[in-house]
Amino acid sequence: MFNLFSVRAKLTLSITLIILGITGGLTFLSVHKDQKSHEHDMTEKGELFLDSIDVLLRNSLYSLDVNTVVRSVEQFREHQTLIETVCVFDADGRLLIESTQGNLTLEAQPDIFGVEIINHQGYIYQQYDDYLLAAKPIRFGEKTVGGIAIKLSKNNLQEKINTVRVQGLLIAIFAVSGGVIITLFISYSVTVPLNQLVKATKRITEGDLSYRIDLKNKSEFSLLAKEFNKMSDWLEETLQKYQESNTQLQHDLFHDNLTGLSNRVHIIQEIEKAINRKKGNNDYNFSLLFLDCDRFKVINDSLGHDVGDQVLVNLAERLNLCIRKDDIAARLGGDEFVILINNISDVEQVTQIADRILEKMSQPLILDNQQLVITMSIGVVMSQENYKDADDLLRDADVTMYHAKQKGKAQYAIFKPIMHTEALERLKVENGLRKALEKKEFHLYYQPIISLTTSQLIGFEALLRWHHPTQGWISPGSFIPVAEETGLIVPLGEWVLQEACRQISVWQSHFTFSKPLKISVNISSYQLNQSEFVAQVQRVLKETEIKASQLNLEITETVIMDNIESVCFKLQCLQKLGVKVSIDDFGTGYSSLNYLQQLPIDILKIDRSFVSRLESHPTEFRIIEAIIKLGNILGMETLAEGIETLEQYNLIKSLGVNYAQGYLFSKPLNVNSVEQILYSLFESASLAWKSDDYLPSIFR
Repeated sequence: MFNLFSVRAKLTLSITLIILGITGGLTFLSVHKDQKSHEHDMTEKGELFLDSIDVLLRNSLYSLDVNTVVRSVEQFREHQTLIETVCVFDADGRLLIESTQGNLTLEAQPDIFGVEIINHQGYIYQQYDDYLLAAKPIRFGEKTVGGIAIKLSKNNLQEKINTVRVQGLLIAIFAVSGGVIITLFISYSVTVPLNQLVKATKRITEGDLSYRIDLKNKSEFSLLAKEFNKMSDWLEETLQKYQESNTQLQHDLFHDNLTGLSNRVHIIQEIEKAINRKKGNNDYNFSLLFLDCDRFKVINDSLGHDVGDQVLVNLAERLNLCIRKDDIAARLGGDEFVILINNISDVEQVTQIADRILEKMSQPLILDNQQLVITMSIGVVMSQENYKDADDLLRDADVTMYHAKQKGKAQYAIFKPIMHTEALERLKVENGLRKALEKKEFHLYYQPIISLTTSQLIGFEALLRWHHPTQGWISPGSFIPVAEETGLIVPLGEWVLQEACRQISVWQSHFTFSKPLKISVNISSYQLNQSEFVAQVQRVLKETEIKASQLNLEITETVIMDNIESVCFKLQCLQKLGVKVSIDDFGTGYSSLNYLQQLPIDILKIDRSFVSRLESHPTEFRIIEAIIKLGNILGMETLAEGIETLEQYNLIKSLGVNYAQGYLFSKPLNVNSVEQILYSLFESASLAWKSDDYLPSIFR
């Protein structure tokens, strides 16, 4: 029925009801407030009256002087018109005096209310419509000598309430009258803008936002409702799509799409929170673990990136199983992960988690019928007050992780300040390396290789040296690891191969010997993993015009075992070209004899560590003897490096080693020194090696 009214009538009725409601509410609140205030005031006065009477009657009740009590009550009541009745009880709760009846005969039985007053510890209040009853016990020292109750009239309160009600009614009448006048004015003002709003709504439906209205009447709002309903459908659909996309966006913003772990953005925020919390609470401790997969590039190169992604997902699942509820695991990118460990008491808690991760990662993973064991190196950094931001913490954790790799991989290392210093030094070396190739600061030195069968020079091993413009000669042990970490070893190794082959070609054209000299070049795993490596070797041989049989590539056992199938294929390709291959530092790695017999290896190079202990440790003699026998069985020749004494030379030769090199014959020489020796050998028309400093008669 309400829908039959016009907008103007509805508005008038609504505002009138609102004004009546507000006016009535305010009147009610005013009456209620005044009533509460008056009752509170009467309560305070009741306490005051009770305390006053208490003082007047205390001594009289103690001595049971009833006449004095009566006089005191009457005198007090004459001056207090608010009090209607005063009742006095003795120590047993019997009513002694009631001011409306005067002095009463002592009752044989105590009054129930009197007993309640005597036994109560404080004031008693009982509210009634017309009066307030207040009572309290009267004490003399520690003894209760009686009680008193007074009845306070509420007549004044009722008069005030009636006055407020009349005032409220008058205000309501005036308010309603004014409200009706205002409503008539407003209703006229509203209907005109509503028609304009309908037109504006039509424009919004052609392209923007709106609000849904559900009206079925024939008022001006019906047109507005139709237009808004059209927009509300569109708005609902758009909003739903936005919420879905926003939820996904929020998730993607802080999580890695592949593994579902937290991403770099999220973990950095959490690390910053942990650092700030540490600054505010020194008792709070946390730790950061930086994890990197060992040999993950081999998996990507050999099995493909799809398998690599499956490995990363599996690693993420394992990491989540190793950490606690409050810890956060994140993937920074590639095969790098970070774990934030919160609320730790000591470093032992962290090492337990690190050990748990290493143990979990050591379990085999089977993907595409391939059994894989993916180990991880972990850098551990404990929370310290001097960390200012997450980047500093991640930097130190990253540095520590590389220390763990250098220690042998599949283990963890705990950060020490000296690691940061060493990292800065490596950075200087890295920057220097990038410039060194451009500025031609690298040089090759050549160490002679001697045949122990013929006592003749058969060739040289090319050894890389770096002459820094300010630091002088820098040890290969200082810059080769940095070059491998940064990938600079690839262009550097390519230059070494090119330059060594070019140099042997030059010497070959200047000095014609009965047998062409050979050149040995060390190859890193990074070079060998390059897809174009075989083609690169083929190109260098063609450009330098040396025979493939003159080139000997030296690789370590570790290089072979890192990616056995790929390495085996490339070595077979090199063998077809005629290039010789040596295993460098044989005996220090972990070659599988099963793989060793399948690989096209020509020479086993006995590590200098065995040779150096040959004279003092008979066990080394038997090890070298076993290596030689193994080489003979597999059809491989042997070469001993690090020969420095005549006794070592005699022992090595007696064992049947094919070739040797070391300081006993010659230290690594620069190009000019080598050319002087080659000229001398060329003049003598023999490659027989002579060294007056070390072997005065053997090679004469």
